[in-house]
Amino acid sequence: MFAAEGAHVTIIDINEGAARTSMERITVNGGKAFLVAADVLKSAQVRRVAIVNTSSIPAVVGTEKEVLYCTSKGACHTFPRAITIENRAAGIRCNAVCPGFMRTPHGLRELTELRALRVDVSEADISRLQGRVCEPQEVASLVLFLMIDDASFVNGETLFVDNAMLVGT
Repeated sequence: MFAAEGAHVTIIDINEGAARTSMERITVNGGKAFLVAADVLKSAQVRRVAIVNTSSIPAVVGTEKEVLYCTSKGACHTFPRAITIENRAAGIRCNAVCPGFMRTPHGLRELTELRALRVDVSEADISRLQGRVCEPQEVASLVLFLMIDDASFVNGETLFVDNAMLVGT
């Protein structure tokens, strides 16, 4: 989506093979893409990359059997505010997106892992909570908007992409 809009896309992933596949999909269609293999646990590697912050619903609503995940997402949830306050005078904007259940390899793997731990997260549960599973392009559309100049005053925010999931909890 970003490449189709003319953006130069940098793909950052610990899984270099998956990142290379994404990069090739972009470049074969005429887009500009670059690959940076990085492990976010290694600060020297992270310093080489610009970052779109992704949080998650467990940042504000705890979920069973995921205390460490919830804690890490809580940090992602407050990160944009702190970065904004420290850097807005320099013109640096920082926002986060907070999607509900998404149809991505990670999201589907998480559902499988939760079910293996006997946490009831059926398709019916997801439909009750957020209507349906979120598609990746729905989150990408919001991120793309946040990157354009028209969104220049949206700063330090965490925007939920959850089809009002939190309203019902």
